[in-house]
Amino acid sequence: MTGLKKDNTIKRYLLLILSAAVTALLIVYASEIKDSVLSGARIAFLTVVPTLFPFMIVSDIFAALPQKSSGAIPRSFGRLFCGASSALNIFILGSVCGFPLGVKCASEKYKTKEISKEECEELIGFVNNPSLAFVISGVGLGMMGSIRIGVFLYSAVIISSLAVAAMFCRKVQKAKNINDFLEQKFDLALSIKNSALQCINISAYIIFFSTLLGLIKSVSRNAKFTELISPLLEIGNAVSLLVNSGHFSDKMSFILLGFALGFSGFSVHLQAFSLLPKEISKRKYIIMKITQGIICALICAVFYRFII
Repeated sequence: MTGLKKDNTIKRYLLLILSAAVTALLIVYASEIKDSVLSGARIAFLTVVPTLFPFMIVSDIFAALPQKSSGAIPRSFGRLFCGASSALNIFILGSVCGFPLGVKCASEKYKTKEISKEECEELIGFVNNPSLAFVISGVGLGMMGSIRIGVFLYSAVIISSLAVAAMFCRKVQKAKNINDFLEQKFDLALSIKNSALQCINISAYIIFFSTLLGLIKSVSRNAKFTELISPLLEIGNAVSLLVNSGHFSDKMSFILLGFALGFSGFSVHLQAFSLLPKEISKRKYIIMKITQGIICALICAVFYRFII
């Protein structure tokens, strides 16, 4: 008992020292931190929220619809990648509209018992992808001046996500009876309220990780290190840094960009976790996303020869 009290005391002192150190850094680098906060806020409120909010409501409508195993393509997709009959639709929603809509929809389907806990844990690992518009229009055309490059990058994201699904998801699962599903009615007022709160929550994560990245950049004074670590933290800042990188070769920047898009950063992952019930395991999700980042980077290494 004495040992336990001693351990708790040590932890409290360590947290106190850490808090004091972070506070000191925030004071010393106040100007740089302010710029990072504003950068994160611009990404969140001028880019992410206007795009995400309407699709949040659309995903609620989709989640309220029972998904039946109709059609050869949805059935085949379910057998190959996940036992859920709605797997294909959730994958399309998550890949076209972008994160965290795939995870949000999978979570809603789990809550209404349309998919099992195991199916939900498998689905979230490959349906949480950057949107088609973000990769092709935002990164490809907007940042790199080429829709063609954007198409290559988006193809790498989709191929890597399906590769991860094939590697980690069980192929055969027993189909459920549609009569066992809980009915979920769409409530527009509640959907608007929840979507607004979720957008605020997501914006907070983006601003936090943008601030953290700015703090790392200020302390390290090493732009190359910042660019290297950025794909692990926040995808918006990572993409911007890597596209404009002067510290890596064009090929290495493109490969790192592929990892950033495939892995998507811990900011996105924490956003996804905030939408999931506590009993859903996050360990497999993280392993799947790390694997997707690596595969996406390898695909980009192969694609690079076709875009130079």
